[in-house]
Amino acid sequence: MNEARAGADAVDLTDRSQERIESDELVALRSRMAELETELEQAMIDVGRLQLQVDLFTSTDPVTGFVNRTGTIDAIQSALDRLDRMHEPVTILVLSIPQLREVRAALSDGDLVGGLRHLGALIAGGLRRVDRVGRLEDDTFVSVLSNLGGQSVDIVLGRIQDALTAAPVELGGTERLLRPQLGALVLETSDTGATGDPDTLLDEAIALLGAGSGDRSIAIR
Repeated sequence: MNEARAGADAVDLTDRSQERIESDELVALRSRMAELETELEQAMIDVGRLQLQVDLFTSTDPVTGFVNRTGTIDAIQSALDRLDRMHEPVTILVLSIPQLREVRAALSDGDLVGGLRHLGALIAGGLRRVDRVGRLEDDTFVSVLSNLGGQSVDIVLGRIQDALTAAPVELGGTERLLRPQLGALVLETSDTGATGDPDTLLDEAIALLGAGSGDRSIAIR
């Protein structure tokens, strides 16, 4: 009987030892799982940060810091979505300064960048604080104006034109009187038809430059 009891005690001890081992392994596994979850959360945060940097890089003109064509297309799409959901009009404003083409070859890179930034600041001064200035080419600027239509568009165009023509602007050490051309495509309904994609709409706005009898051309649909 003693031998049987001893055997039972040994089995019981073995079982408890096995349970402790399994318990320790479970604790270790849970601890490692918690560590991996923390590492995964940090990795997702890092990926998000990198994605924001990529988005910023691909949507921004590296020379001036203005929104580029990709960023402009994204802004047009966002504005079209709001037009569809909330019936807010959207205006694609494009502005060209031919004098920049005329003097480009004579400007150093530093003078060109300084001139572009100065002109961008003048244009921004005629816009609302929520609006951003973009650059498509050396002489062409753009801005997507959400919730702006009707007579307000002509007021904004006049304000920008006045800011650019009120006084000569220095470009490459020479003061020049600017003669900006402005075009605005105004969308007031969500039914944009077959030409409702952002790329096509931007090209339509660009085509308005110089299309009118004066320096401004506005198309409303």
